[in-house]
Amino acid sequence: MLRGNILNVFTGDIYPAEIIIEDGIIKIVRKIKADFDGILLPGFIDSHTHIESSLVTPSSFAEATIPHGTTAVISDPHEIANVMGLEGIDFMIEDSKRVPLKFFFTAPSCVPATEFETAGAKIGINEIRTLLERDDIVALGEMMDFPGVISENPEVIKKIEVAKEACKPIDGHAPLLSGDDLCKYVEKGISTDHESVYAEEAREKKELGMKIMIREGSSAKNLQELASIGGDFLVSDDIEPGDLIEGHMNAILRKAVEYGIDEVEAVRMVTINPADHYSLDFGAIAPGRSADIVLVDNLKNFTVKKVFIDGKLVA
Repeated sequence: MLRGNILNVFTGDIYPAEIIIEDGIIKIVRKIKADFDGILLPGFIDSHTHIESSLVTPSSFAEATIPHGTTAVISDPHEIANVMGLEGIDFMIEDSKRVPLKFFFTAPSCVPATEFETAGAKIGINEIRTLLERDDIVALGEMMDFPGVISENPEVIKKIEVAKEACKPIDGHAPLLSGDDLCKYVEKGISTDHESVYAEEAREKKELGMKIMIREGSSAKNLQELASIGGDFLVSDDIEPGDLIEGHMNAILRKAVEYGIDEVEAVRMVTINPADHYSLDFGAIAPGRSADIVLVDNLKNFTVKKVFIDGKLVA
């Protein structure tokens, strides 16, 4: 059982509550009268990253990020796949099982990235179909070959169709696409984009129904520019080892609020929004959800005091 002030991500309300947990699942959330320090939030989700950019294995990535409140990660392993193919993806998945942090992966859609690239492996339609049959593969990874989508390259379109057959969402990669080309890209069923750099670019994608991932990692830092437009997810994309020491999603949340995003909406962008999009059973402090919970000092600093995964104290 946990007791504290909880943030209800459905209503935006904060109130003291008692949380009954059985076998890692929240069974009852009961309002009570009490005074508590801090706020209990759903565990933070980084819904788009490339762990290889951090130069660590998934298990080491978890050791660095759990203390910052991260309880789940969705990683696109296309970097290791470009070198090792399915063997590399299998390694990432197996290593991730060593730690309590919940790792999910996407099936790399563009290995090699272009037909002109010399890579160590090729992930074709059959490999993608096999990957998408797995429960820990939650989407087709970012479709970087946007020219192939727009021109309706048969292999590219077939990969998208395979994802639809598996009822898995399709992540996008549409830098500076606009107008008719963007419409053609969205029309194929690609639902997210993390490549927006300019506010008007993100606005156009939102107008067409794309879900916007706002990047704030080590290389791409788009949060300040896009804060006025808002988005659906906050993501790191690529984060260097030194930056992981300083913070992860907690640091991105801090910046989001500093740049003017509503506190509750910022929390939703790293909890319920990605959880619902990728059909994951956490992301809210509510019955039936996994008890992945973070205690922070407030909704400005997001200083992490305690971290629970499946109801167990892990940091």
